[in-house]
Amino acid sequence: MRMRYRRRKFLHQIAAVGASVLFIPNGITACTNKKKDYQTELEIGTTTEFDKITYKTNEFNNVPILTLKNEEGKYETFSLECTHQGCIVKFFEDSKEFRCPCHKGVYNTKGEVIKGPPPAPLRKYTTIVKNGKIIVLEQGV
Repeated sequence: MRMRYRRRKFLHQIAAVGASVLFIPNGITACTNKKKDYQTELEIGTTTEFDKITYKTNEFNNVPILTLKNEEGKYETFSLECTHQGCIVKFFEDSKEFRCPCHKGVYNTKGEVIKGPPPAPLRKYTTIVKNGKIIVLEQGV
């Protein structure tokens, strides 16, 4: 009887070790992989589309963004997250300003702080035109 108990215990231990060997690599892989929905670029629209509109909002890697055509005719994209406390800023086309509703921070169309508590400009994304398509790039990936 005693021999049977040791053998059973030994087999259980071997099974436990074997199972852990199978699952550990999956756990390590799950912890090191980037999110599957992470994008390195996003097509915003076409240059023809921007002949009819002044700006366009979108979402890029869970961050609200705004793309506009500046006075020099170049496309620029900014995060709509205020650098003060992360509130979502709104763009006012008439005054050409981004305004934060939380603490009255104001940014110009270059994303620079012109009033209020924000400590830094809005995050600016690299924006390119390729074959008539406006594309926003995520840098540092």
